[in-house]
Amino acid sequence: MGEQDRVGERLGEVVVGPAVQALGVVEVLVHGRMTTTTGKQAAAAAAKTLLADRIALVETLGAALDTHRRAEQAVTNARTTATTAAQHARDAYDAAKTGGWTAAELNKAGLRAPAPTRTRTTKTTTPPHNTGPEAATNGSDNAAAGAA
Repeated sequence: MGEQDRVGERLGEVVVGPAVQALGVVEVLVHGRMTTTTGKQAAAAAAKTLLADRIALVETLGAALDTHRRAEQAVTNARTTATTAAQHARDAYDAAKTGGWTAAELNKAGLRAPAPTRTRTTKTTTPPHNTGPEAATNGSDNAAAGAA
């Protein structure tokens, strides 16, 4: 039987032979070899093939997310280490000044204390002025009171 006779309609990795479609027997491509099986087995094999590709995508996504989380943790650790080191340098700079060095002498020697860590503040906003119908009523009442 030639390749054209054996291979009929391709459905993903499932190959249905035209002569055996009516019998419910299907040929399935498994590890590069054709295997004859029943419709139920073919459906399961096709589903496994399709799921294998999808599972590989999810595994790749999971690995990428794990790498991202580790990188974020490394950044957080580095920031903590830098903040601690900066505080130690500021303390040492202050100790040098307490020990008799002037800021000008230390600066001239290229020794400058790291800038203090800035704290972020959030701005609070005030609610907008009342511009609805009540504002017009209150404004007209005030105008009437001033005219009287």
